[in-house]
Amino acid sequence: MSNIRGALLGRFPGLESDVNADGDDDLEIQAPEEGVDATGAQTDGENIVEGDLVEAAEDSREVDSADAEAGELEDTADSLESFLLAAQLGQRQGGWSGREALAYSVGLDATLKRLGADHSAVVPSLESFTGSERQRIDACVSVENRIKDALISIWEAIKRAVNKVMAFIKKWWVKIFDGASRLKKRAEAIRKKAENTTGTAKEKKFTTSTYANLHVSKAMPNSTAIKTALDGIATTIKELTAGRTDSGYGQLVDDVVDNVQKFADADGSGSINEAADALSGSSKKYAGQMTLTFVKGASASDDDRKRFYGSIASAVLIPQFSKTGELPGGKILWALTAVAPEVKGNDNGQLGRNLAAAFRVSGRVSLADYSPKKVEIDNSKEVPVLEIGGVIEICDGVIDMCQPIIDYKLGFANYEKKNSAALGKVDAVLRKANNGKTEDKTARERAELTRGLAQAVGSIIRNRGTSITNVVNYGVSLGRNALVYSVQSLAQYRD
Repeated sequence: MSNIRGALLGRFPGLESDVNADGDDDLEIQAPEEGVDATGAQTDGENIVEGDLVEAAEDSREVDSADAEAGELEDTADSLESFLLAAQLGQRQGGWSGREALAYSVGLDATLKRLGADHSAVVPSLESFTGSERQRIDACVSVENRIKDALISIWEAIKRAVNKVMAFIKKWWVKIFDGASRLKKRAEAIRKKAENTTGTAKEKKFTTSTYANLHVSKAMPNSTAIKTALDGIATTIKELTAGRTDSGYGQLVDDVVDNVQKFADADGSGSINEAADALSGSSKKYAGQMTLTFVKGASASDDDRKRFYGSIASAVLIPQFSKTGELPGGKILWALTAVAPEVKGNDNGQLGRNLAAAFRVSGRVSLADYSPKKVEIDNSKEVPVLEIGGVIEICDGVIDMCQPIIDYKLGFANYEKKNSAALGKVDAVLRKANNGKTEDKTARERAELTRGLAQAVGSIIRNRGTSITNVVNYGVSLGRNALVYSVQSLAQYRD
């Protein structure tokens, strides 16, 4: 299927070769922040938190772009699985008729155009479906084999896209490490200034551009509410990064891949719960599980379902919904966990696709607006001046939130190398499953589920990475705005 591979490289030129996960970036944290005075206020335009955050935001957008590429590839693979099922069913029923082949060709055009290809990459000439039953069956066999080849090519592109996500996350971390270090130093300087501030505030209220970035339900939260949010972000960062930087993480990844291998090789028809167990490794029931203290389990309302995960809930894979309350800036963090009820073997080709689709959104912490409707914020509204103790409270929250970001640098390289190696190992499992006999229902079902498992492994890796970028980006932005509010409040005091 060189034409599919060529189309993939034309559509996604960045996937032409594996991204070098090692890279040349140095993850060394810079020296304490320069260019600020004792309060953390800017005195020059270099070596400041804001510069790091601008650069980190650019890298974060590249993470999002690479993540979107992987998602688009997975969507195409899902669609091709449907056509693969149709081709296999056609073989068992004497081959497609010319009219059926034309209808499937139209559908394939819609699917393959995402890759810059059309049905001719998969379907032989329509005349092949107007001959004898043997000719029609052979034509369906050709379609099946070409789709399987296309799925392998797409998996290779997905694997590279996931590695690309991780490479961009590493670039982002270089800037965020520096930004968090400088932000912590800024908070320490402001805290010291607050401890030495006496007197009373000249005004009880003032206006600040940080209002839009800190408001909760159109009101400026007090220092305790801001500190609570910062503490929650700090805890979430610790929980998302726990166990990923030590040597044990490599064993966990190996266990997950080993379990996928055992599932692919097992006798008997596949089931969704077996496949989910294959992703568990040795530590958790489901690799997509989100057990976060701050992002708490909640019953999703109908509005939540429509807004956050649409139709992903199904008879075979049910997402458990978790979310925070409203956070400063009118934001919310939410996550899904895929749960597989006891559903045994099938003959409709749905389980693998449902598995892949569920894990595509499972185990990812996402940031969204709290309100589904646009909230207009008037920055001319006056907000309360923080008390001295409130400034110190916020500074403590920023310091505590920055520390786990800084700590995470210690083992990041080990983590990303293990992930890349795991994706490579899944290749052999997937190719073996893809070569099963079509007429063997058990092999057919297990291959379909194994392809879903392969996609799920890739999704788990990139979802945990993008979860960290989502949470850290929000936390650092929150910390910076809270410190600006603190400095502006301190400026109101007189001896």
